[in-house]
Amino acid sequence: MAKSLIDYNSNFKTASSQKVVLIRPPSIVSRFAVAAPLVPPLGLVYIAATLRDAGHHVQVIDAVGENLDHPTFIGKTMLLRGLPFEEIAKHVKGTPDVIGVSCMFSSEWPWAHRVVKDMRVAFPMQRLSWEANILRPPPNKA
Repeated sequence: MAKSLIDYNSNFKTASSQKVVLIRPPSIVSRFAVAAPLVPPLGLVYIAATLRDAGHHVQVIDAVGENLDHPTFIGKTMLLRGLPFEEIAKHVKGTPDVIGVSCMFSSEWPWAHRVVKDMRVAFPMQRLSWEANILRPPPNKA
């Protein structure tokens, strides 16, 4: 019989709760894209719910969803949708114990990597983690 998500929750419980920040990077698409869907970060929401159920304090930063109405042009052909990179660290409340960065598609790797580098500068002593569907960062890059 397969374990349910609730059964797995017991593996995440610790003697003390931790502050966890989960980040979805901004989206960068072609300015001329015919379709560039906006979708909620369901993977991060599921992880956040599991961590909260286990007693941890979780903040989710959806960099795309937090700035939908103000896209930024990058050069002549690219469009950043979401918070500018330099703004993401400012949205973190307090000092987290763990920072997680989502990267669901290989085309998002450069932007996720930029967020990881920025978080490392802003929070040098915190643990960083990747949540990825198909991502495997190059050795010695994160």
